[in-house]
Amino acid sequence: MKITGIPVCPGKVLCKTRVLRPVPQFNLERKTTCSIEETRHQVFLAISQISKQLGKTAQKLSEHEAELIEVQRTMLQEDCFLEEVEHYISQGYAPEAVVLKAAKTQENLLLATGDAYMSARAEDMRDASYRIACLITGDSYPDISSLEEPVILITEELLPTMLISADLQNLCGIIMQKGTRTSHVSILASSFNIPTLVNCPEAMRLPDGEMIFLNSEKGEVTYGLETYEEQQRQADTYKEEKQQLQNYCNQSAISADGQPIVTLANIVEPIVLDQVNKYGLDGVGLFRTEFLYMNRTAPPTEEEQLAIYRIAAQKLGNKPLTIRTMDIGGDKEVDYLGLPDEQNPFMGFRAIRICLSRTQLFKTQLRAVLRASAVGNIRVMFPMIATKAELLQALELLEQCRQELAVENIPYQPEMPVGIMVEVPSAAILLDKMAKDIQFVSIGSNDLLQYTYAADRLNPNVAYLYNFMDPAVLRLISHTVQICRQMRLECSLCGEMAGDAIGLAALSALGLRKFSVSPSLGLITKKRIRLLDLASLEEAGAKMLQSDTAQQAARVLCQALPAEYLVFPQ
Repeated sequence: MKITGIPVCPGKVLCKTRVLRPVPQFNLERKTTCSIEETRHQVFLAISQISKQLGKTAQKLSEHEAELIEVQRTMLQEDCFLEEVEHYISQGYAPEAVVLKAAKTQENLLLATGDAYMSARAEDMRDASYRIACLITGDSYPDISSLEEPVILITEELLPTMLISADLQNLCGIIMQKGTRTSHVSILASSFNIPTLVNCPEAMRLPDGEMIFLNSEKGEVTYGLETYEEQQRQADTYKEEKQQLQNYCNQSAISADGQPIVTLANIVEPIVLDQVNKYGLDGVGLFRTEFLYMNRTAPPTEEEQLAIYRIAAQKLGNKPLTIRTMDIGGDKEVDYLGLPDEQNPFMGFRAIRICLSRTQLFKTQLRAVLRASAVGNIRVMFPMIATKAELLQALELLEQCRQELAVENIPYQPEMPVGIMVEVPSAAILLDKMAKDIQFVSIGSNDLLQYTYAADRLNPNVAYLYNFMDPAVLRLISHTVQICRQMRLECSLCGEMAGDAIGLAALSALGLRKFSVSPSLGLITKKRIRLLDLASLEEAGAKMLQSDTAQQAARVLCQALPAEYLVFPQ
C-alpha cells in the first residue's frame, strides 16, 4: 500500500515506525482550590525549571539551533507573557491552565500580525507552554530525545524543540500529518538532512512498530509488503551514497577536464544558509522571497524584509545572494492582495505583472533589497519578464528607489547587479534586445517547460508534455546560453532540471557553467560535475539539438556520459 505527502528533504529509508502520541489535552477552564500564592509558586517554579532546561539544551546545539531555543527562553521572560500569567492566576485558574491561557493570548497576538516570522514564534510559544503544563501536571511531554533503535517518526505535528532535542542518530525519517514546506520544523529537518514528508493526510493510519519504506524524493510511503528486498537495496544504496557525499563538502565543483563550475543554492529562508556554507556552495542563486508574503494578513514591511535580507547576506559573507522579487500567483496564493480569480492563474496575473501593477508594494521590496546591498554581495532578479517594456518599467521603479534612498541619505550599493528570469519563451527570443539593460540571466526551467508546451505542470493529464529533454526546450536553453555569451552576460539555471542527473549533463552539454539547486542536492551536484568531461559533451549537445524527440535526445546524451555517472541513485 502507498500513501503520499509533500517532500521536504529527500531520502530513501527502510525502517520501523515510531508513532508519537500527541501532546496531552488540558482543560483550559479548570479552576483551582489552591491559594493565589500557591498557584503563583507552582507556575513560576515550572517556568524557571523549563527555562533552565532550555538553556542547557541550547549549550549543546549549533548557533542557529540555539537561536530557536533562546527565542523560547526570551518569550518566557517577556513582560507581556508574565502579565497575562498574573492575570489568570488572579482569576483562580489551575496552574497549567494559567500558563496555557497566557500563552494562547500571546499566540493569537503573534498570529494577528500576519507576519510569517511572527507566526513561527507562535509555534515556539505553544511549544514552551505545553512543556511547562506537562511539568506542572506530571504528564509526559512527547519525547524523542532517546530512541532505542532507528525509526521513522510518525506524528500529527512536530514542534521545534522536539526535533532539536531528538536523538538524531536514530531518527531516520519523519512523516507528518500536518505541516508545510516552510514551517520551522520543515526547515530544521532539511538542515539536519532527515528525509521528511509533511501534509500527509493518512500518516496516522500507519501502524506503530511496523516496517515501512519512505521515499521522500517521490513523496511516497510504501508499507504492508511481504518482502522489502528491493526497498532495502534502494535504502542501502542511498545511505552509502549519502555518506560518500560528505567528502565533497570542501571540494570545488571542477569538471573531469578541469573546468570550474559555479554551484549555488535555492533558498526560502536564511536559516538554511548554514547548510549552504557547510557544503561549500558558492552562494545563493535564488532566494524565493514570495514565501515572505504568504501565510499572513498583510505584506511584509520594508524593515522586516531588510532584516531578513541582511541576515542572509551576513551569513554568506562575500558570496553572492540573488534575491528574486516576489513571484506571487499561479500556485502561490496571497489572499490579502485581493487578486482576481482566474481560470488559468499560471498564464495570468502573477509575478512581475502584479509588481508593475502594485508599484508601492514592489517599491517596498526594492528599497529593502537596495538597503541590504550596502552590507553584502546582493543581486536582484525580476521573475517572468515577457517583454522589454516590462523590464524597462521594473528598472525605472528600481531607479526611483535609488533616488529616494539617496535623498534620504540611506546607504545602498549603486552598482548592485540586476538580472531577469528567462522562463517565458518570449524572454529567450528577445534576450538580445534586453541584454544591454541587465547584468545576468537565470533560466527558470520549471516555468519555461510549461510555457513552451502550454502545459500546466501541476496537471497530470498533460504531464507527458513536461519533459526537459524535448528538443524545443533544449533549443530555447541553448539560444539563451549563446546570447548570454555573445552579450557577455552571466547565465545560470535555477530550476529542477539542474538537480536531475540527466538534466545537469544536458545543460552542461549546452554550455551552461553555473547551476543553482536545492541545498540538499548541492553535494551530489558537485560529484556529478566532477565526472563530466565538458569538452567531450559539446558534440553530444549539438546532436541533441538536432534530435526529433526527447527520447532520442536522451539517448544521444547518455551515450556520451561515463558509465559511473548513470549509476547514481535518482
